[in-house]
Amino acid sequence: MPYPGDIAQFETFTAALKDASITDDEVFRAVLSTGGELLRMNDDDLSEFLSVSRPTVNRWKNGKVVPRPMMRRLVFQMLEERATKELRTMKQHSTSKARKGLPSLPPSSDQPAQTTGR
Repeated sequence: MPYPGDIAQFETFTAALKDASITDDEVFRAVLSTGGELLRMNDDDLSEFLSVSRPTVNRWKNGKVVPRPMMRRLVFQMLEERATKELRTMKQHSTSKARKGLPSLPPSSDQPAQTTGR
């Protein structure tokens, strides 16, 4: 699951999807790649999620083949719904941690964990 620090990225992505052009091939490839990265989906995961073959996802990403507008619209909608669900979960997780006075993110491995003072 993504960390709460990714909230801004998810908000930007979901907002961009609402205004994305389904007729622009470059936009489609960017949406597919960015959505896969944000949702931590490799090509196998994306193909299963979108109910298409792995080679189809690969051809879409490489621009060798582009889906018709109806399929693009469906891909955008599915990625937006999934990203919105993840965003909602991250916000709830972040809010519940804040209420308990716990940090939202684990300490980074190069920084020591904070300890309470005496």
